Amino acid sequence: MKNQPQATTPGPGRSVRRFLREAIPLVVLVSGFAGAMMISWSIITRTPTTPGSKPRATPPETAFLSVAGAAVDLEVFAPDGRHTGTLGSPDSSTTIRDAQGHVDCDNYGDPRATEASCTASVLIRRPAFGDYRVIATSPDRRAETLTVGVGGDGFRRAGGFDVRVALQPAVPVTFTVLVTEEGVSLRSQPRP
Repeated sequence: MKNQPQATTPGPGRSVRRFLREAIPLVVLVSGFAGAMMISWSIITRTPTTPGSKPRATPPETAFLSVAGAAVDLEVFAPDGRHTGTLGSPDSSTTIRDAQGHVDCDNYGDPRATEASCTASVLIRRPAFGDYRVIATSPDRRAETLTVGVGGDGFRRAGGFDVRVALQPAVPVTFTVLVTEEGVSLRSQPRP
């Protein structure tokens, strides 16, 4: 018997090689196109800078001490004896520098409103470290919560706390807070 040539059918290895030989150029082309698009996008979206310039940093917030409460009048005395309040001070030489006292009322001036709720606040910018005496008064008998806080550049951490005060008509309630680099803390409890 003579060996007759048999028809060969392509095996699985041969078709895989042929597929890879045809697919590799397509994969390389798509990868190159994707890489070029990523580089182009990063160039288009980058922020322009001039040589030697640094990105802008947000300026630090000025250090502050604030005292606020509803339906009260506030007065704050600094360690040096100067003071600022919500009623204002006629003598500017005794007023704390860079301090403001405000009273904000919602519904004020609305002819349909029967009463307005008001919030009093004292804000002292760049407060000196030391004891601050806070005096709260009210024309009515009431229990209120005052909020004391510090923040900005010059304090290691921002924060604050609430002080609950029981007010009698025209009887001032006083407490002391201590302002340090660490923040603010209650030095003495409220008392008439």
